[in-house]
Amino acid sequence: MENKKFPSEEEVWLKHYEKNAKENSNNIEIDKTLWEVLEEKIFEYENIPAVDYYGRLIRRLEFRKMVYNWAKSFKTMGIKKGDIVPIFSTFTPSVSAMALALNVVGAVPNFIKLGLSAEKYNEELKDGNFAVILSPLYNNTAYLKM
Repeated sequence: MENKKFPSEEEVWLKHYEKNAKENSNNIEIDKTLWEVLEEKIFEYENIPAVDYYGRLIRRLEFRKMVYNWAKSFKTMGIKKGDIVPIFSTFTPSVSAMALALNVVGAVPNFIKLGLSAEKYNEELKDGNFAVILSPLYNNTAYLKM
């Protein structure tokens, strides 16, 4: 019986790429943002969906459009390079696109733990001008604090 080796749970993504993908992922240029690296690969691996969210497949070009639409919105709202934007939400495809859009703008997404008390939550948000909040804990509201 052949002892077939499977990737670890953390490396499931490897099944979609060439044999040397892991080694190549360690050779990414340091001066690039996460979005710049991902965007390069969008076109190279266009045939692989960007996101499989409970069976809803989101194509890479569709995901790229989501990211740029959010980046444009964030810029219009006044978010700029160096801003830290708290995000209080579960990690859905839209929230993923928002986080990368903040990266496009040069801002930093800061994911806030969902189990915070209302006091801690307000404390986390008090210093920022902006926050992305998508949570049923707060009356099913989805808004950007400004």
